[in-house]
Amino acid sequence: MYASGLYRRMNTLSKERSGIALLVIPLLAVGGCAHRMPGPVPSEADRVTLRIVGIASATYIPGVSFLVPAKGAGQGALIGSGTGFAAPFQGLAGAGPYGIFVAAAMGVVLAPFGAMIGAANAMPLEEARSSETALRKALAELKIQESLRDRLIAEAKGKVGARSFRIVDGGPAGPSEKPTYAPSAFERMDSVLEVRCTRLGLRTQTWGTNPPMEFFLEAKLRLVRVRDGTDLWSRTLTHQSEAHRLPEWAEDGGKPLKEAFEQAYGEIAEKTVEEVFFLVPLP
Repeated sequence: MYASGLYRRMNTLSKERSGIALLVIPLLAVGGCAHRMPGPVPSEADRVTLRIVGIASATYIPGVSFLVPAKGAGQGALIGSGTGFAAPFQGLAGAGPYGIFVAAAMGVVLAPFGAMIGAANAMPLEEARSSETALRKALAELKIQESLRDRLIAEAKGKVGARSFRIVDGGPAGPSEKPTYAPSAFERMDSVLEVRCTRLGLRTQTWGTNPPMEFFLEAKLRLVRVRDGTDLWSRTLTHQSEAHRLPEWAEDGGKPLKEAFEQAYGEIAEKTVEEVFFLVPLP
């Protein structure tokens, strides 16, 4: 009874703690939409100056993540042990010092059970390693930064035809780099729209072998006025897909994964154009 309850609790905690377990990924996406961090949009006065816009993409390979609750029996045992020890505190922490004492005593008893359950239900280490290697190999062949840039240009030209959009060099060469777009180098540009895919991959909160996994892609975008280097707009956008098992992602030469990329590019491009050129600024 305790074992089955602990297993259910581990899956529940995995979902409740998604913000901790997946700390490296801002969980801003729900469903299949590209969600944004709140922030101001360009003013109408600034939009009038956006006549010739350079589009600069990052030149580095974005981070790739393969995130599961536990990889291998060792990690599963460690997480399960912690979950087993912490479980009694959920119901007894409000019972005062005596409740805390009882919870601690129960936690010591349940921790080994949690370790066994975690070890038994973690994704096998070899499966995790081979899956992650296959994912990284497949993504290494894609021109992700350029593809996101090109989709953004196509979206902008289709909806903002009165302006000129041009591919320019000088985008960020590393994750922490924030380039300056000096007037001397971009004299024909009114502004530069910088786009970078920062991280992507597959993730799940479900324990066990071959779990359903979501595809996610995060992008950071920035609109810079060339004449004085002012940031007119910046945003982090995240796309999250429906979940599929790894064999399903790989079906038909990886077609579902490629379609997920295209959907991510499209939604991020659409949201960017909407915010930069159309949304009415708040008073």
